[in-house]
Order: sequence, then structure tokens, then C-alpha cells
Amino acid sequence: MLVEKLLATGQFRLVERRPIEPGSGAQFIVTGSVTRFGFEERNVGGIFASVATMGLLSYKQHKTEVALTARIINAATGEIVASMQSDGGSGKGGGLRIFGMGSNGLGGADVSSSNFRSTAIGQATERAVNELAAKILEKKASF
Repeated sequence: MLVEKLLATGQFRLVERRPIEPGSGAQFIVTGSVTRFGFEERNVGGIFASVATMGLLSYKQHKTEVALTARIINAATGEIVASMQSDGGSGKGGGLRIFGMGSNGLGGADVSSSNFRSTAIGQATERAVNELAAKILEKKASF
């Protein structure tokens, strides 16, 4: 997703890591990692809601978070010239559940590659990537 975003700016010429050799023209290498990829589900209403409905009716809130880091490395010297972090979140999902079942049946979800961006984790990832791409673009001006 980050490669797509950086290419779309038209301000970078990107090459694959393997072909980087002397004379490739690569000035900088961007490396990165996913530092958080998490999902949290909370019951809202506390114990009294569960007692009142005997656990048959509940409301759940979802919180999905993704954190990414990136380093920009001078290809000639190996010097790390910039390091940055970005976060993305999504509150997609949750809702009223009856007998433990909500809009996703028994709590399952389809996270195939064809619909990843429409999932909560996909939304959180895309937000983190957008923020990271903006930071890389901002740093580019200082090189």
C-alpha cells in the first residue's frame, strides 16, 4: 500500500530491493515494519446490562489499530537519515448482538485479499500508510 501511495505522488522513482546495485541510481532505501496490528472488542453496558438481559443481548465496540515505522537510509553510506512512525485506527464493526450473533454471524469475518481494504484492519492500515507516506514526502524536501 505504501509503494502505491508513494508512486501516486509522482515524486519518487521506486526500485525493488534486489536490483539495487552500484549504478542503479538509488539514493535512498526505505525500510519499515509493522509495530502494532491489533484488534480489541469491548462489551458496553457493564455487568448490569448482562444481568438484565441474561447475556442474550449485548452491545460491543470494536477498536482496530495499526502502527508502522519507516527508516530512510542513504544507499551509498548506510546512514539512517530519517525515522518516522504512523498510526491508523478504525472503529468499524461492533453493534448490537443477540444470542452472541451480530452482523458477522458468530463473530467471524472474511479477510481475503479482495476485500482487505474494506475491513476494519484494512481501514486502519490504509490510514497508517497514508500518514506514513505524507511524512516521507515531507522529509523528502530536506534531502
